[in-house]
Amino acid sequence: MSRDTIRLPHDAYRLLQTLRAAGHSAYVVGGCVRDSLLGRLPGDWDICTSARPDEMKALFHDQRLILTGEKHVYAIGDILGPRRIMLAHMAVAEAHTAVHNILHPQDKKEQRYDVVPSAVFTSPEIGEVGLSEAQAREQGLAVRTAVFQFRELGKAQAMGALAGLFKIVAEEAPFSQNTTGSEKFSAARLRAPT
Repeated sequence: MSRDTIRLPHDAYRLLQTLRAAGHSAYVVGGCVRDSLLGRLPGDWDICTSARPDEMKALFHDQRLILTGEKHVYAIGDILGPRRIMLAHMAVAEAHTAVHNILHPQDKKEQRYDVVPSAVFTSPEIGEVGLSEAQAREQGLAVRTAVFQFRELGKAQAMGALAGLFKIVAEEAPFSQNTTGSEKFSAARLRAPT
């Protein structure tokens, strides 16, 4: 079995050697590995290491470094790991929040993960956003629900596609706190055949 090798540029090789000589693990990662294995010339070289930011600064005090362990460095998307929602549209929302926080440090916003839409492309298709009725009740919220059957739509009747429903979960607010007479929208669920 042959082993693929990656030809590192001098600077990347020197960085790896310096880190390893100082007792740290260091690896080339990311798109540069993929590009190298596909025979493409990488545009940049990503290196991960066990060295902490202060150790990196000490080892490479004469170099410009981008340290993700530092304040004011933002990460979005899958790099946040499985404890976060790993969907492309979530990464876009995280990017918007990060850009807002960079441009408006006096008015920083927290990223909301409780209102992320998701879809399952099966038959029937399933889409949802927000808390389920059970989750809302577990949090002690007084909720009302409404269910709309697709069979009640004229178009569904005309197409013969009668299966499916749309469910809304809304938080009931006391009248004294809610002068508009409407509830706070909490969630929606959609189940429909393809």
